[in-house]
Amino acid sequence: MRIDHDRTAILLGDATGDSIPAALIRAHAEGAIHYSLMHADINPEETDMLMENINRSLCELLSDDHFFSLFLGIWNERTRELSCTNAGHPAPLLVRGNEFQEIKSHGMLLGVLMTSRYSNSTLKLRDGDQLIVFSDGISESISQTRYQTVRQLAKRARAQERYQSREALSDLLWETAIFADDRDDDRSLLVLEIATGEENFKSSSNGPVTDRKVHPDHSPKSHGEPHGQVLQPDGTSVSYDPRTDIVFPHD
Repeated sequence: MRIDHDRTAILLGDATGDSIPAALIRAHAEGAIHYSLMHADINPEETDMLMENINRSLCELLSDDHFFSLFLGIWNERTRELSCTNAGHPAPLLVRGNEFQEIKSHGMLLGVLMTSRYSNSTLKLRDGDQLIVFSDGISESISQTRYQTVRQLAKRARAQERYQSREALSDLLWETAIFADDRDDDRSLLVLEIATGEENFKSSSNGPVTDRKVHPDHSPKSHGEPHGQVLQPDGTSVSYDPRTDIVFPHD
């Protein structure tokens, strides 16, 4: 969401439940987020205060058994800083070369306690930095592969030249998660990269499976590899179950 000439909000959230109840939670959350960003008297880069405002709104709107997780980041193109707060959402990854930094949670789920408090982080981003933001549908699916975590899979991928680009990494993470299991769960993935010149922020985002076209050069299937065994072996002892088409690591 564009805020002004310099600043852009980056958001990824997940509602409890599914179907119509989840859609209603999402609608309430979108309204609270939009109001807090565009109309409330809060500096957008004070993401902790923004999150507290959003939380209070959702506590008033949602029933006791409905919650919402949210990663909220404010990218400032002028200062090249990302201010962010994470409310109970899977920890995003900041990738810088071969370094992988998890942006830990800064507070509990939204809509639980009216008095919840949050903190924030400010990251100075450099050219080539990548930010990987994902829902638990992605991390839970990848947990069934030999790599077990998004961080492990991304780290192994970045060691290979063909997965250095934002598009290739996004395709790999997405398709590995989709083919790791067939649960009917929400999956959302956003991979952003800091670029030079006028295009300061590039992104690859993945939505519903039916809308997603994976580049054939990045696809695990195009390399004849079973799901979860996309990358070159790293010495880990694994077994392959053809009934589920999943590779399991040995203890």
